[in-house]
Amino acid sequence: MIPTLPPEPDLPPPASAMDGASEHLLAGETVEMTLTAQLRPYLSRSALTVGLTSLLALPFILFFHNPNIWFLIPVVAVVDLFLFDNLDDLRQQRGRTWVLTNLRLLQIDTRPEPAFAALDRSALARVRRLGWWKLFVVGDNAGIIEIAYAPEIAALRAALLNDLQPGDIAQSPTARSQGRKP
Repeated sequence: MIPTLPPEPDLPPPASAMDGASEHLLAGETVEMTLTAQLRPYLSRSALTVGLTSLLALPFILFFHNPNIWFLIPVVAVVDLFLFDNLDDLRQQRGRTWVLTNLRLLQIDTRPEPAFAALDRSALARVRRLGWWKLFVVGDNAGIIEIAYAPEIAALRAALLNDLQPGDIAQSPTARSQGRKP
């Protein structure tokens, strides 16, 4: 007799980023991209902040020719993490899902309370990036969707910039500072 394994229990399908998004889609709307906040962009931003702060503290540490002063670098790093990094921001963003469809950009909050925001892609006024970890999308009606700590922010920004009219890009402060022409 050949031993057999017991049947697998019926488990619910794993939760995906699209949970709750399908109920907000309009008729004829198709999903192009789905984003959620991840830990890796947050940690890379934290490492950059700690590195720059330690680099700024280095001249002061080198000024004192005491080898024990080098132990201040980890202290500076820890203080920097508590002063400049806000772990609550990551926790808040992890409860959000951003969905780019052919018609709109959706923000679906699942934590702490369910909420929903949408901007029409045809009514975008500005797309502004803050480093590689955060993107602000502003609509004509002054509605703002903040997207943070998602690894695919660059692809989303490129897709949204394709929707902006050349005149819109020329009017944005980011475009003027970068010297872009319509």
